[in-house]
Amino acid sequence: MADFSKLFVLVVDDNEPMQRIVHTILEAFGVTRVIYATDADQAVGILETEPVDIVICDEIMPNMTGSEFCRAVRTSDKINPHLPIIILTAFANRNNVIKARDAGATEFCAKPVSIQTLFNRIAAVIDRPRPFVRATSFVGPDRRRSLGPTSNGLTRRESDNG
Repeated sequence: MADFSKLFVLVVDDNEPMQRIVHTILEAFGVTRVIYATDADQAVGILETEPVDIVICDEIMPNMTGSEFCRAVRTSDKINPHLPIIILTAFANRNNVIKARDAGATEFCAKPVSIQTLFNRIAAVIDRPRPFVRATSFVGPDRRRSLGPTSNGLTRRESDNG
């Protein structure tokens, strides 16, 4: 299991009560270094100077959505494009999930976020990081998740290719 005590987490959310909720959850996981941004522009500035390990970002914010922020990070030459980004949103419909995934989000959580769900998402980016893809129209973690062997004995990727 992952050790969260050494993580440096950036929480990007314009809602102060939500920042406090996420902070309380992170503290329960043992995270001691948390920094906040109230919008994506402020977050980009922080990421250009601070060695953040994970970003937890709201989808609906002023000036730029979480998905737009994610795409900006993935294509920046001043920020680590491999930085894990977990999108949080109260609007977890299929279109928003696909939009975040296609922008390069590492994980996605619906609000109200449960402690277990956030734990699982953070643990996944630490314990089971996905390969990173850089293509013409996409930059981010591989959107396909290995589901193990298919009925024909091939892995999902081998089956997709054959």
